[in-house]
Amino acid sequence: MSSDIGMNWTQLLSTKRVRELRGDGGSTGDHRTEFERDYDRIVFSSPIRRLKDKTQVFPLDPNDFVRTRLTHSLEVASVARGLVKAVAMPTNQIEVRLPEPARHEIEERLDDIQNIAATAALVHDLGNPPFGHFGEAAIGAWFASGIGEQAIDPLNGHPELADDLLKFEGNARTTRLLASLQILADSHGLNLTAGTLSASMKYVAASREADKDGPDKSRAKPGFCQTEQHIVELVRNETGTGPARNPIAYLVEAADDSVYSICDVEDGIRKGVISWGDFIEALEEEDLQEVARNAQGFIINRAKQSGLDLGDAEGEACSVQFRVAAQGMAISAAASAFAKNYETIMTGTFGGELLDEKGKLPAERLIARCKKIGRERVYNKRPTVELELRGETILHGLLDVLWRGVEHFDGDPPKPKTAQGKAYSLLSRNYRSLFEHSWKTPVPTGTDAAVWRHYLKLMLITDYVAGMTDGYAASLHKSLRNA
Repeated sequence: MSSDIGMNWTQLLSTKRVRELRGDGGSTGDHRTEFERDYDRIVFSSPIRRLKDKTQVFPLDPNDFVRTRLTHSLEVASVARGLVKAVAMPTNQIEVRLPEPARHEIEERLDDIQNIAATAALVHDLGNPPFGHFGEAAIGAWFASGIGEQAIDPLNGHPELADDLLKFEGNARTTRLLASLQILADSHGLNLTAGTLSASMKYVAASREADKDGPDKSRAKPGFCQTEQHIVELVRNETGTGPARNPIAYLVEAADDSVYSICDVEDGIRKGVISWGDFIEALEEEDLQEVARNAQGFIINRAKQSGLDLGDAEGEACSVQFRVAAQGMAISAAASAFAKNYETIMTGTFGGELLDEKGKLPAERLIARCKKIGRERVYNKRPTVELELRGETILHGLLDVLWRGVEHFDGDPPKPKTAQGKAYSLLSRNYRSLFEHSWKTPVPTGTDAAVWRHYLKLMLITDYVAGMTDGYAASLHKSLRNA
């Protein structure tokens, strides 16, 4: 069926790797499938380890019970696997089911699709800088004032390059990490399969083309930088998606939405930022409050049966049970929405979200309400705001210093004993090697060489700062200030 309506699963599940797509030869396999190898490659990579010290909600939080980007990503991977299975093998809770030919096709490749979805979920926040989404805005803001504005000035007249920096976006940086920055033995990044790399791209627009107010949600934010445009085109041709989003990316997005919206509030309750009672009240709608009250009733009854006195921990226990119930609702709703919109998803014309924030289903309203509670009652608390502002100071200070190290680079690294050489030496050795290699390679057709190389200098310092953990960024900044 799918072969008649645009994309098809044979192409979408391509096992060709980036190195082979670029004409540099294939790779040798082992007892694992190619998509299992992708997952394992991510698990053992250094960027995934750094997520343990990157903010999910509370920057530089000393408590170990709140989520980091790593624990969040593991949870999204788990939910993504379950969502794929719900689409292929629907239970009675799934109201809309795929037509039989399509369902059978997905079930036949269930393991492969689950592995791709889990890997895409595991990497979905890999490109996020220190200090969460505020860190993204802080990096972009550096290029709009002071030293950063002067540094980016030579890119005036080249918005396709400048916007990669002014509109810094973690999702685009994820594509860059996977396809280029994370060096194994050459310049092909992690050399993932086309199937996995395609599914990992939540957004499909270049920075200059992104439109946050447009009707197509897959183009709301930048999905790749100009440095990866050629690779993106190769992957699109190989998987048959064209400029559209990979169908698996819709499932990963829904898994992420259901996890962060609910779990961020759960962490807020654990931190005492919002009480369980206030959370129920903030849900507002009676049927949504009923989900929370049912979770509370379940916990109270279980505690009584076992003779436990939960005391002050009752609210936390209720929030956990609520999360279980709410995510079950979200998975069922997302699986139904995938089936309902299957044809437009496979033709690349869907452009919406499986869990529509303006939707009318209980699960959709519940997810939307939890997001709103997070924005209004969790994320904007004074300690979090203070730490985010501290993060901006840290990132801007680091970029100021690092720019000195590359500002006058013209093919040869600055002398080690100079201030410029010392600043240059702070940068990752791998990133410096890739940068120096890129400096010597032919520039993209139609691009001015001097402009392109200036862009590469700015990308180098941005890549390095974006890859830092919260703790390392704070520690390095403190050390440079001799504080």
